[in-house]
Amino acid sequence: MRIDVDVREQKRTQILVVSIVGTIDIPTETILFRKRIEGFIAAGYRNLIIDIEELRWIDSAVFGELIIAKSMVAQAGGELVLVCSEEKQIKLLPGINFKQAFVTAENEARALQCFTSR
Repeated sequence: MRIDVDVREQKRTQILVVSIVGTIDIPTETILFRKRIEGFIAAGYRNLIIDIEELRWIDSAVFGELIIAKSMVAQAGGELVLVCSEEKQIKLLPGINFKQAFVTAENEARALQCFTSR
């Protein structure tokens, strides 16, 4: 697993863009992912975009970690937007409707619009 982080500032609101590349498939990696999210929140980031377009595979435990990340961000007063095309959603977890659990966007530009359109 590789987690690439790109910090961008958008209209006075800091939005952290986190790209996950590869796979997250062992408990150690899911714990590392959660600790990274906790660190971002502790650093003052409240609005996160998590881009999973380059993620090759996840299981239900990783999906659960994304739900936990969304909850942690919400408790800190922010919002999480997931970048994940519909084709990628079907490949990653068939039968799971990501849109029921997350605000989703097809690409990063649309994800940024989720924050600026408010």
